[in-house]
Amino acid sequence: MKDWFSRLVGITTVSLLVMVALQELEKPEEKRQWYGKVARFVPYDFRWPNREAVLSAFWNPYDGRVLVPTVCGIGWAVNFWALLDDMGILRPDITEEHFLMPTDSIKEKLASQADGEETSPHSPSP
Repeated sequence: MKDWFSRLVGITTVSLLVMVALQELEKPEEKRQWYGKVARFVPYDFRWPNREAVLSAFWNPYDGRVLVPTVCGIGWAVNFWALLDDMGILRPDITEEHFLMPTDSIKEKLASQADGEETSPHSPSP
């Protein structure tokens, strides 16, 4: 059952690639952009991606859509910010600093080790 689905996905992908190539090659050379939509709704972009384009596709707090046009290739990319926000994992009071800084429990552990207290991971907590 998986085999026919894999073939269908492969045939669809190749068909879309051919459609994109034909769509762009029909245009005069100076009007070819190599990005847009094929079959009226499938986005494509074959320009070389830069850092800003990648960030705006995969981590964009200003776009509420979970699926956004891909930064390179055919199809869609997942905006992880919107996905995590929709799932309720991100909260307005959480900033990027929270992801980069250690939690209070880690700070306490580091402080106790710096003071010379030796704790075993298997010993019970006080």
